[in-house]
Amino acid sequence: MKFEASQNPFNLKGQDKDNELYVYLNGEKLESHGLKGEMFEKQVYFNAGDVLKIYSSEPFTTDIEFGFMGSRAECYPMVEVVMDKNTSVDVSQDVKHNVLQGTEFQVKAKEGYVIKSVTVCNEPVVPVNGVYTFNANIRGDMLANIDVVDEAAAISNVNAETVNNGKMYSITGMAIKNGKTPGLYIKNGKKYLVK
Repeated sequence: MKFEASQNPFNLKGQDKDNELYVYLNGEKLESHGLKGEMFEKQVYFNAGDVLKIYSSEPFTTDIEFGFMGSRAECYPMVEVVMDKNTSVDVSQDVKHNVLQGTEFQVKAKEGYVIKSVTVCNEPVVPVNGVYTFNANIRGDMLANIDVVDEAAAISNVNAETVNNGKMYSITGMAIKNGKTPGLYIKNGKKYLVK
């Protein structure tokens, strides 16, 4: 939900007849005026990028740590990690980030780099349009491992058919009528050196 400054203050009201509502703004619990079964009311001022989360039971927290398949110093500048679609996460240090249940993380490569894989608790995360998205959905600790390389290193296998047409080609792929001039030639997928 997007808010305009002209809509401030915003009056939050809600009720769950069976549970107390737990309302958090940017990870901080808002004190409510209502208890179990009573109306929750709070006047809130929103700023651009604020995140509001409402739970019908007390949420748990998760400690999430980001690791890399290579050296952290080399890898962390290659990726961007964003929490709840708007807050950058500093992954330059080996620290745990304490977050609320359901917090969303997005991992993507910066320009010139490629993420080979992201695993969370040893389970692979499937990317959508190059973005690896997952949620803090377990109690306790979570480990997200990121395998990232530069684009040049990402090209590891080139599959090509061998042409067996009897023709001779230069090393640049140009067809050659005869291979009598000294040089390196390719014929039926094999290299030939003419001296």
